[in-house]
Amino acid sequence: MRDNERRARARVFTSTSPRFFTSKHSPAGPDPTALWRAFNAVRVPSDSLIRVEADEMTYPAHVLLRFDIERALINGGMQVADVPAAWGAASLALLGVTPPNDAAGCLQDVHWASGALGYFPTYLIGAAAAAQLFEAARAALPDLDAQVEGGHFSPLREWLRVAVHARGSAPPSLDALLAEVTGGPLSVAPLLRHLAAKYEAVYQLPFGVAAAAIEPGLAAAGADGADTATA
Repeated sequence: MRDNERRARARVFTSTSPRFFTSKHSPAGPDPTALWRAFNAVRVPSDSLIRVEADEMTYPAHVLLRFDIERALINGGMQVADVPAAWGAASLALLGVTPPNDAAGCLQDVHWASGALGYFPTYLIGAAAAAQLFEAARAALPDLDAQVEGGHFSPLREWLRVAVHARGSAPPSLDALLAEVTGGPLSVAPLLRHLAAKYEAVYQLPFGVAAAAIEPGLAAAGADGADTATA
């Protein structure tokens, strides 16, 4: 994904992102809100085959697909020869589309060819941790969104420096670090709240529709004792 597209996916950047898309044919750049909605649209199944091109809502399904296959391979429940068929079935179940060939399926990533099994879940762990940290940052810096939208990153950088970066590897685990900073261990709840709020706005859904959709996930997170109370 290009850096410009990453910028446009975050709404707080929409007032500054258009300048990255200007041209001699459109010197003013696109409408910021239209740009944000376009880059965050959930792709139709036929456009959701490739992980690195996935939208933010669909991306976790790509990770889950790979994790289930990796776990089966490591546990001895699946042979390498069975991976293409297993991938096709999982892709249809999770993404709604079957790859036309292995290049668009189980061979699309470099990880397994290089021996990096078990790596994909770290992407989703990182997304969950980022959402959790950003919730804590917003609580500590009430005008954070306005600061970022205005291009002022120093307050967030300083908060991260003190709360996260200065701690380094001193805490014994990611859970320990997050507990110090956010009040609880790693939780999927902040990521679910982020996605619900974002896509409710992207698609201009009636208030509360997205929040109701994530209630089962929030309940599961709470049942696992993993939800957080922001510090």
